[in-house]
Amino acid sequence: MTTEERIKPALAAIPVAENREPYSARQASVVLSGPALRLDLVQAQREPDTVAACYRQKLACYARFGAAAASVPLSERIEEEDLHLVTATDCDSGTIVGSVSIYRRNGGMRLPIERAIGDEPAMREEIATWRSRRVAEMSGLWAEDIWRKTGLSEQLLHAAIAACHVLKVDKIVAFGHQHLVDFYETVGLLPDLRLGRFRYPDPSYVSTVLWADPHGFLTVPIDKRPTVLGFARAIAGREPILWRSFKERFALE
Repeated sequence: MTTEERIKPALAAIPVAENREPYSARQASVVLSGPALRLDLVQAQREPDTVAACYRQKLACYARFGAAAASVPLSERIEEEDLHLVTATDCDSGTIVGSVSIYRRNGGMRLPIERAIGDEPAMREEIATWRSRRVAEMSGLWAEDIWRKTGLSEQLLHAAIAACHVLKVDKIVAFGHQHLVDFYETVGLLPDLRLGRFRYPDPSYVSTVLWADPHGFLTVPIDKRPTVLGFARAIAGREPILWRSFKERFALE
């Protein structure tokens, strides 16, 4: 029996500890025990209305934090994009409360990162190495305010890495600014410091190219690989992925 066969699918992921103010220091909090969220892989060409709604919600979310400039807009040529989303849907209300986008590189459209900084000398050299590879970009992570700091962002990214595995991607790239790079590294997206840092999308940002291994999950921390593998098995088998943070606590207004 191989190591992979001994790992059981992890459809209910373990919540993670994120860098934040300790719960004990918050005032008036309540412990909740549900509802569950369902994580789905959505293909843009088949569900354009869902994708458009997610992009509107993402832009509104980024705007609340003064980060609208960092939002990749939805292309008017969406029919030419090889675009998927991993969405998180509240099982009770049916409302999508978070998502992350996956762009696969194809002959028709360049990846968002290519359109943003592809003319930089270091990036031109890097992009040249992609010609014989199956490369995808992850971008546009967002979650509704009530689901922030519950571990949902990590689960969305892990599900996206798993989806790239199922979609036969052999390299993931991403573009993260200075406030998120440390978090991305804990998930399995590592900074590629060979390529330098970029003042993008405006001088207030210091952004770094990130990468991940969706084939063997070697960039994912060892203790989190079983979860990603479980997600990949579920996506490949078209099985539902249900998740909730069993110890989530939300500050009351």
